[in-house]
Amino acid sequence: MPKIIFDNVSKAFVNNSGQQIQVIDKLFLEIEPEKITCILGPSGCGKTTLINLLAGYIFPDDGYIFYDSQYINGPGPERAVVFQDQALFLWKTVKENIGFGLKCQKINEALREKIINERLDKFGLHGFGDSYPCQLSGGMKQRVGLAGALATRPKVLLMDEPFSSLDEQTREMLQEDLLKIYYEARPTIILVTHNIEEATFLADTIVILTKRPGTIKSIIKVALPNPRISEVRNSTEFFQLRRHIWETIREEIK
Repeated sequence: MPKIIFDNVSKAFVNNSGQQIQVIDKLFLEIEPEKITCILGPSGCGKTTLINLLAGYIFPDDGYIFYDSQYINGPGPERAVVFQDQALFLWKTVKENIGFGLKCQKINEALREKIINERLDKFGLHGFGDSYPCQLSGGMKQRVGLAGALATRPKVLLMDEPFSSLDEQTREMLQEDLLKIYYEARPTIILVTHNIEEATFLADTIVILTKRPGTIKSIIKVALPNPRISEVRNSTEFFQLRRHIWETIREEIK
């Protein structure tokens, strides 16, 4: 199966003072296909930079990133991105937002309408197809973003703090919705989060980065049962794993 590989990747940026800031340094990482990988680490360690590199929005200064043995040299239809503040078109309806990627791929109107209606039902948006983003709650906007990202059936879903701005109840509901979709379609998911409980609940593998410049500190295989259900949050194994993750990250923020 296609595998994502970061091969000795480094990336730096220049700040407003003209100073070069090394964000990622000589990072090597293999991401398993058809699994959920969550990336954790202290602020500024390069988590979002990894997502942007994988999306093909920016490029490494050194090293290479491969998907299915091919060098990533720009965005591609096999990779979809969901951001913290979902970039919806404010002047387009929910249906138009969900169908935007399909239209770009020149999917015919009849099939596009069929897929859009399936996504509306799947994400609990039935009856809101003709609404505009300004008429939706934060949770519903994020559902629209997810529906649009998944409408094109990408093989890789890149997620950058997608639920962080939501209240706890909505966040947990969307986490469970994400798992339902994952079990049906089995995309490779790479999710950046600051939320240790979220990573513990969702991930098959947790990658913890060091403080800046970010490189791999620890890779943790999550042995919680699959399919993952909400009750696992109350298990002893869940609490022990969450504590272990926190202690590992805390070493980097002392």
